[in-house]
Amino acid sequence: MIGSQRKKAMVFNQLLKEGIPKERLDEIHAPIGLDIRAETPAEISVSIVAEMIHVKRGRLGPGRKDWRV
Repeated sequence: MIGSQRKKAMVFNQLLKEGIPKERLDEIHAPIGLDIRAETPAEISVSIVAEMIHVKRGRLGPGRKDWRV
């Protein structure tokens, strides 16, 4: 799922209300982009793809945002 932190929180809260265990939701990675101060839709897209590559390559260090609810 790709979306804002707010959207992710709303979706996850709804799933919790529907009985999905928090442990299962904790397994979901919802990229919303690395912090590159993106402003335009194109820049936001690049930051999201960069985060996906970052996670794929196993680099979960300082550049990774943790958006768990």
